[in-house]
Amino acid sequence: MKLKKVAAICAKQGAYYLFDEVEENGELIRQWLGDGRSAYPLSGLPVLDEENLCAMFDITEKRRKKCVLARKPMPDGMSVEDYAKGERELYDEWPTVEHNGYVRFSSRRRTNPNPSL
Repeated sequence: MKLKKVAAICAKQGAYYLFDEVEENGELIRQWLGDGRSAYPLSGLPVLDEENLCAMFDITEKRRKKCVLARKPMPDGMSVEDYAKGERELYDEWPTVEHNGYVRFSSRRRTNPNPSL
């Protein structure tokens, strides 16, 4: 997602949370920016803090007093891995909508018995 869209999401909620994803040895892997409900990776940027964030998104001192700005380590319960421990892979089946015996929508493959539809 583009950085401007992430900033718009945070501005709408009035919350800018910087999460530091760190390795076990404490080394910073990547930062994430979110609004408290979602978080998006910040790739290709220098390490940010509250001051840089305000400068980057033109957050005035007046606006800053009305917002939540925080930099925290990634919460333990938040997994940003591709697969979290204990997850199961879903079957590769996609839902379809059928009406009167005809498939009206299929996102994976066309299984309609009447190709003219």
